[in-house]
Amino acid sequence: MTSSVGVCAGSLCATERWLTMAAGAPGAVRWGPAHIDAQTLATAWSIEDRFGLSFWDALVVASAQATGCDALLTEDLQHDMDFDGVRVVDPFEVPPTDLP
Repeated sequence: MTSSVGVCAGSLCATERWLTMAAGAPGAVRWGPAHIDAQTLATAWSIEDRFGLSFWDALVVASAQATGCDALLTEDLQHDMDFDGVRVVDPFEVPPTDLP
């Protein structure tokens, strides 16, 4: 599903530093968990079949779609892939100031 980054320098881990920078980027919003309902599950199964993703990755993409996300920050899917309007952004390839 998702991996965690544990590369630390100083008092903040790399992920924490990135999130701190991203919080000030244009369009940054607070995170809130998505509600998983029957429609989201059906969408996930469709994405799983169409794109050949694992069910859990497909559920993440379907949840992003259901909540109206334009971009999905993850290193687990191919950078710049578009899943019906949700673009994958690898946070290790794009600086926070270049987020959509």
